[in-house]
Amino acid sequence: MSLLMKSVPVSESQSQTHETARSKSNESHDEMTLVMKTTNTQISSMSDEMKAKKRRASASLEEMFRNTVEDKGQLDALKSSWTSDDELEIEGISQMTLHSFLLKAEELGKNITYTRTLKVEITD
Repeated sequence: MSLLMKSVPVSESQSQTHETARSKSNESHDEMTLVMKTTNTQISSMSDEMKAKKRRASASLEEMFRNTVEDKGQLDALKSSWTSDDELEIEGISQMTLHSFLLKAEELGKNITYTRTLKVEITD
């Protein structure tokens, strides 16, 4: 298991803008927000033939997710909205329910990428 920190480069003009804004804000108070993103990808070791065989015999990921949430008795608590064709934003279910679904996806030979963002705000 490896954790990767991803840093986003700041252009010179952005850096100068941030420096100016930071100088002005330091005059009245000293505040900072830190954001750290960690990513861990689990690559399936399943052969392509086995993946194809398992996927033909299974429901779609969307259907599997809904069935898992329903089996865990959390369908009424689920709040979800599609943010793109393949990204579903969810809340209201337990981490164990999500984990159960991820295990089912792994059984199909899917690769799983976990991205966690930690945001720390330091204020007066």
